[in-house]
Amino acid sequence: MRKSKRILLRDVAEAAGVSTAAMSKALRDLPDISPETRERLKKLAADMGYRPDPALSALAAYKKRNYVHQFNSTLGFVSTEDTQTKLLKNTMQQGRFELLETQAQRLGYKIQPIAIGLDKKKHRQIGRTLFHQGIRGLILPPSPLSLNDYGLRWADFAAVTLFRHPTQPFFHAVTVNQQHVMQQVAGQIHAQGYHRPAVLIPEITYRQTGSSWLDAFSFAHQQREGGSLIPPHILIDGKEHKIVPWIKKYKIDVIIGVGRGVLIDSVSKNGLSVPKHIGFVVTDIDESDRRSSGLTRSREQLFRLAIDVLNGMLQRGETGKQKLPFSIQIEAQWQPGKTLSAKNAS
Repeated sequence: MRKSKRILLRDVAEAAGVSTAAMSKALRDLPDISPETRERLKKLAADMGYRPDPALSALAAYKKRNYVHQFNSTLGFVSTEDTQTKLLKNTMQQGRFELLETQAQRLGYKIQPIAIGLDKKKHRQIGRTLFHQGIRGLILPPSPLSLNDYGLRWADFAAVTLFRHPTQPFFHAVTVNQQHVMQQVAGQIHAQGYHRPAVLIPEITYRQTGSSWLDAFSFAHQQREGGSLIPPHILIDGKEHKIVPWIKKYKIDVIIGVGRGVLIDSVSKNGLSVPKHIGFVVTDIDESDRRSSGLTRSREQLFRLAIDVLNGMLQRGETGKQKLPFSIQIEAQWQPGKTLSAKNAS
């Protein structure tokens, strides 16, 4: 039995009287083809029985992954620092920025650090400047501002957040899976014989994430131990001396530090030896930190996904607050470290 001829993209393009490139853009919903033309060309392709060749699609994807792009646009990395100098001196922000640069270059983008400060009145002018500079895509790291407190005109930009705001999920987000992190934490401390855990969270992190980390740990703890949870301690800069009284008051035997390993020093400097006197688990271990026990994640993967999502939005012309925002959650892996040991061995 003779097989029917496969309909190719150029066949549909010839029937429509357009170029193959225009036909390809229409089928991929790219915004430089008008909506009316896109619908007409897509209908024609469907009527003719056109189906993309999976092998060719895979080859195109492979070439795209391995092609060194020339820069074609600039994305903004938006920080609430007052100046770019402060932004790049902030080691956490600097680390994020450098990793984002690498991932952005993979798809032909430059990354521009943008310090907008906390003054909402200045945001509008900054937003206009970015728009006139041709910057249409924004990466939003965790911030003490709520998304409603930014004075930017969101309709001008495609935006992706590196966190999931608990009450204002306006944008697509790429973030860590908080529930799974705390499930792993609860399992590890329980296995090591700890039964009076408590969460230590910096004030700025609490302002950025709300109660999401606390809620995640509360759920995980209830599954393991049951009973009431020890009140968390919100760590304010310059108030580290209040940590030890909090530990003694509640007879805490292990601390879950939400953030980087610097929190361990806040405990050690106030008369407690880790892990001799108290266990310590960190939810976000820096890649170079081999001392801390806790969870480590691939920031390279996180930023690669964020750039990929933002690139797709720009290709499709999607801007503003999303009607159905989604969240991509990456997993974290347990690092044994040296700050948590079995209680009978400490």
